Amino acid sequence: MKCGAAVDISTSHRCSAPCIAGVEMSLGWNKYKLHIPDQPMTYRACNTLRCIACDNAVVVFDNRSWSSDVDYYFLRTNYPNTKRLQTKMKRKGGSRAYCCQCSSTEATKLTCLDGIPSLQWVCGKHAM
Repeated sequence: MKCGAAVDISTSHRCSAPCIAGVEMSLGWNKYKLHIPDQPMTYRACNTLRCIACDNAVVVFDNRSWSSDVDYYFLRTNYPNTKRLQTKMKRKGGSRAYCCQCSSTEATKLTCLDGIPSLQWVCGKHAM
């Protein structure tokens, strides 16, 4: 798709604005910036995030947050082994922990990724 081109929702199934959120927000295709006639605005946290820096899928953990000592080397060594990744997590009701092989974050409220410049995550497309 070219820059400035109109979004054709019949062929494009990417989030209009990829977001992360806590467990109160459902996961799926975020369409809230698209104008779709006769359909309500849909706010969701994207569940098909992909990192363009490491070219890996983003994994999500409900009701978890990251320990403060999680760094690039820990993620690089332990991704995608969820059991090993969970060794650096703690329980946190309402939160979601996210990571790829090179970055991690957590969220409790809806946050669009364009507001987090350190993350190079994009929507990896949603199946209809």
